[in-house]
Amino acid sequence: MRFPLACGYHALFHDSTLLFSRSSGQLGINIHVLEDSLRRELLTNSEYRRQSVVYLVGLEITQSQLDIFNNQGFLQTIAGEFGEVQFDVLGIDIVPNSGQSQPSIWLRLRATKIGMAENWELFLEKMRKLQSNFGLARIHWLAIGHNFEPELAETALHLVFKPWHVEGEWFNLSPERRTLAVERMINAHQTYAQQVNGVGGLLFVCGRANYPTDYLTPLNGPDIGWVYAAWPNFDHADVQAMLAIVNEGANGVHGFHQDQVDFVTKTIQVTKIGSTNDPNARVRRYLWASCLTDSFHVGASQSRSLRPDERRRQASILSIPVGAPGSRPILPPNSPHVSGEWMRCTGPQRQNVVTDTQNELHNHALPANQGIIHREAFHVTAGADDRNAMLHW
Repeated sequence: MRFPLACGYHALFHDSTLLFSRSSGQLGINIHVLEDSLRRELLTNSEYRRQSVVYLVGLEITQSQLDIFNNQGFLQTIAGEFGEVQFDVLGIDIVPNSGQSQPSIWLRLRATKIGMAENWELFLEKMRKLQSNFGLARIHWLAIGHNFEPELAETALHLVFKPWHVEGEWFNLSPERRTLAVERMINAHQTYAQQVNGVGGLLFVCGRANYPTDYLTPLNGPDIGWVYAAWPNFDHADVQAMLAIVNEGANGVHGFHQDQVDFVTKTIQVTKIGSTNDPNARVRRYLWASCLTDSFHVGASQSRSLRPDERRRQASILSIPVGAPGSRPILPPNSPHVSGEWMRCTGPQRQNVVTDTQNELHNHALPANQGIIHREAFHVTAGADDRNAMLHW
């Protein structure tokens, strides 16, 4: 299947968060939808195997789910902090004091992640890991295969969109700015590709990650480690705003729809229940994958019977019997399960993951920890000559 990137608005999956637009003209490219035959070709064709990949990732949520966060109840950004000021493509403020405050969560949910992979195989694996580490919603992506050095295209786009930086590799990009990313790659390829890395075309591929909605009982594994609960650390004002929506429910005074209430409930309650030998390192993976916050709560208790304890904690939250390793039990109606090992949890349920594990007789005298893990600093750096070349692609 092929979709042309043409005039007006183009949605890869008829959603609100990964749109592209162009005011006039046509880019003259085809976007290939990832299917089994194309996947095989990407992994086996010698021309494609030489390509590096730069990609744009968005969240597959509806406009209605996004709009519920665009109200005054949520914490507002400082004007311009996340790109509300109107900039030109070189980052110059062309309309002084034009920034409009917007709710932070609303901006984050519509953000775009820009990243890279050294080849298509590593890219596909990175999308699998990205989805596994982000449980709130399915991700979808546009990937561009190219013949530049692997980090060159990524750094160039990071620099172009630096004025709209949100968090980590996430940027507040409008449909026009995403289209600019595609235009920059086309222009760079036409100008530099043959000089840098020989003849080879750009390849545009779109797809969506696997988002399992069934529950897989954890397999057997190490005997000793940590059972943990991890969840996004929202500002108190945002927590109160979300609780107000959840408590009012659908069709109340403010006319919230049921899908909006359900999505807000999932956002405030989504929690990863898992096991690992290093909770802090594991949570940093969720920060890498998340656009929601710059920090995560984590509560963890050490265990001498790691996977059985993990299975018991998950089964308790899901209100199901403890299943055999690798089984896929049938979940009850309205189950709190979200995807993979992500599930909706109340505050007491999160705390019980720690205390119930600590109270197991076989875990007597083992430690437990609770705290907040912050995202590591992210800086876009490049030499002056490289920066000038990249910005003028």
